[in-house]
Amino acid sequence: MSDAFCLKVCFPNGKNCIRYVTIDNWNGTGFAVPRSSLKYLIYTKQELGYPGVYVLFGFSMEHEKDTIYIGETNNLGNRLKQHQREKDFWTTAYVFTTVSESSQLNESIVQYMENDLLYRAKDAKELHNLHLDNVQSRNTTSLSEADKILANGFLEKMLLSYPVLGLRAFEKLKPIEEDTKIYDLAGSSTENIQARGYESTNGFTVLRGARARSQATLQESMPKSALESRELLQNQGLLTRQGDNLVLKKNHEFNSPSLAAAVFLGRSPRGLKEWEDQATGKTLKDMQGE
Repeated sequence: MSDAFCLKVCFPNGKNCIRYVTIDNWNGTGFAVPRSSLKYLIYTKQELGYPGVYVLFGFSMEHEKDTIYIGETNNLGNRLKQHQREKDFWTTAYVFTTVSESSQLNESIVQYMENDLLYRAKDAKELHNLHLDNVQSRNTTSLSEADKILANGFLEKMLLSYPVLGLRAFEKLKPIEEDTKIYDLAGSSTENIQARGYESTNGFTVLRGARARSQATLQESMPKSALESRELLQNQGLLTRQGDNLVLKKNHEFNSPSLAAAVFLGRSPRGLKEWEDQATGKTLKDMQGE
């Protein structure tokens, strides 16, 4: 990523729950708009008449999971009104365009950015348990070197802004850095339960090969959220049976260290005390308190 930046989030009308972002020295802007407030945004923001890229997000009853649809258009307002008539699943639209008519993006640039987001979403959809509603990707768009620099710079700002607006569909697990402290699941070896992990951006990541308690010995104290998370991992094929235990097939990020511990221990966890630095004998709670 490039140098430090200042990202501003504004709430132009609280009752409509619309949010928009701007970044210093950038001619772009992004909106997160609830479906119910779309007409208001189109009516009050001339930027919705410009070309841009958008992501529709919501829960699909058909696919029984969160779903996204990625698109581009020469007129955001008209296209989003069309999707309001034709697509039922979405509840929020994430829209990016330029702040002025004189700096509008051309058709080739928005198609290039749409295609880039599609590839990113395909790579990350398993991690986030998402259904991608797009039927197929657009053919690669040919850009001049100048337009490619512009498009990639615009994409960089968009990808920085999406999580701030509440969309994490394009995030991937970051590689483990050399100085990352690895914690072991404490006191679990008696049940052949083994897990190692580390604190990560959105919670706690457990490393591939972790072994979870068998289904037959789950304890009644296991939180419902942990049971649901465990079942989801099994349905995704990320947690598979091996002997009497379940084994994690790839690194997975949980919302918190406590949830991660509960999934593998099969019981109510003791919070941050369940994760221990083997070198020092200190728990994650001890380390955070220093």
